[in-house]
Amino acid sequence: MRNLDINSVWSSLLSTLAHRALSPTSRLHWIYLLSALLMALWTYWLSRRQGEQRSLPEYLFPRSVWLHSSAITDYSYAALTMPLWTLLAVPRLLSPTQVSQHIIAATPHWLLPISPTAMPTLAVALLYTTVLIVTGDFELYWVHRLMHRIPALWEYHKVHHSAEVLTPVTFYRTHPVELLIQALAEAVTIGLVTALFSYFFHDALAPATIFGVNILRFAFFVFGANLRHSHIWFSFGSAAEHIFISPAQHQIHHSSDPRHFNRNFGVEFAIWDWLWGTLHCAGRKRPLIFGLGSDENRRLSTVRQLYVNPLRATWWSTYRFVRSTAFTS
Repeated sequence: MRNLDINSVWSSLLSTLAHRALSPTSRLHWIYLLSALLMALWTYWLSRRQGEQRSLPEYLFPRSVWLHSSAITDYSYAALTMPLWTLLAVPRLLSPTQVSQHIIAATPHWLLPISPTAMPTLAVALLYTTVLIVTGDFELYWVHRLMHRIPALWEYHKVHHSAEVLTPVTFYRTHPVELLIQALAEAVTIGLVTALFSYFFHDALAPATIFGVNILRFAFFVFGANLRHSHIWFSFGSAAEHIFISPAQHQIHHSSDPRHFNRNFGVEFAIWDWLWGTLHCAGRKRPLIFGLGSDENRRLSTVRQLYVNPLRATWWSTYRFVRSTAFTS
């Protein structure tokens, strides 16, 4: 699949990008890309004051990043995977609504009925909005951490970490099995939160939104989500980076330096990393090398390898486990 016809790859990718650029629920919406550009311009202005010699186009779009073979693989992989995300059958498999409905239906067997809690509708909406984001990020922290800690899950997550350069498209370098795990965990978390709010408030629930996006998620998208996978170093400063994950912190998470292994698992909030000892603040800008090392990078350098190799590793590890169990029993 390395030799995919370049015209069909670009056609598919650009078509999907165009759709996502007009969807506020996608981090590739033009508003979020524009905000990332403005933040990058700010870093360029600061770097010029410190002796940066490159022109603005060279600073924003270096060929060594955007035309690196790893980035080209990202574009090809995204051309196949992004439409798959759109068509993914996980919502049909298990959705937050289904989870909350099952919990609500079972609630009378667990808890006594209560009178609705008296709170203004706006207050309920803001509380619901905040709890959704906080619990969702807490769930993502632990899913992400387990992806690194459990060898069977790491086989799938290493697809994402095999990128040798970072661009916003690298976000989509994620194996479908990992997408499935993330979607199921999110469905359970959101469904549980929604069921609890329905039990206590009895009202139709709706989070506070901007353009149909949770207002706090919208803020995350605006303040640098697209710089997390990029060559642009943007730190929030040490104090803020104990609460929120900055783009620079996520780049450190991708670093191949052993000092940075298993650090900064949070997606939006850094507080989980702070509490569980996995926080690494950005500090001053430093050169970072991304990827998994030359041998692993070669094993995951084509679209076909990104899809197939984790499945093959799972098959062989399962086969060896079953065989060893059969011989010892």
